[in-house]
Amino acid sequence: MGDLFFQSKAYASLAILSFSLIVILPIIILIYGGLRLLSAGRFRIRHLSLVSVIVWFASWVVLLGIGIGTAFDFGHSGQHETQLKTISSATEKAFVIGLQSEASSVNQFESLIIDDSRLMFFDQYENRIYQFPQLRVIPSDDDLIHLRLIEESRGRSLSKAEVRAHNIDYPLAISDSSLHLSLLFSYPADDLFRAQQAKLYIEIPVGKKVYFEESLYTNNLPNEINYRFLRRYAGKSCVMTQEGLEVVDE
Repeated sequence: MGDLFFQSKAYASLAILSFSLIVILPIIILIYGGLRLLSAGRFRIRHLSLVSVIVWFASWVVLLGIGIGTAFDFGHSGQHETQLKTISSATEKAFVIGLQSEASSVNQFESLIIDDSRLMFFDQYENRIYQFPQLRVIPSDDDLIHLRLIEESRGRSLSKAEVRAHNIDYPLAISDSSLHLSLLFSYPADDLFRAQQAKLYIEIPVGKKVYFEESLYTNNLPNEINYRFLRRYAGKSCVMTQEGLEVVDE
């Protein structure tokens, strides 16, 4: 899956080869030096040391070049914000938040760790990358429910970053009384991983009840940081306060 980070499979292969040579060549030189000592200088491979040093330095140059080129592709941040819907909260009925599909469907994808607490998934058949979105349920500034989606990405230029942000797909089913979201957002694998994020803001009026369906969380899925948020509220009724959500039943 290295080609999901680098600009092509060739770059990914070259980076792996360069890194391998940087690690292996000093070991080869040490072994060669040991054999020379044991043989009192009789064992010799012509120009091995010189060639190894040249290749070692060349490997560093190639690896640094690929690394710097990849870093430049994170240089600019692009964002696409969508005001999804504004809903009246006049009714006392709780606003329901649930999933569109079974959470266990995530297990069909190949997973890769981004950092200590975030995961990405790769669907080789659809050639798409999937990640958990950031879900934020916060107090509204008025008596209405506001649903807002922010999609972010990075690129070598602002225009490239914005194109990648527009390519993010996060399906949602919204009604006046409920929101059923997808567990993952996705984007084309050709866009590569460039810090893409989907942030869904659910602004709830103070005093409004919210019910989180139990199907939102399952222990069968990875303990990913953005998914952990749902573990706290799945299957519970809450009320929005000035400080945020407060569970009103267990």
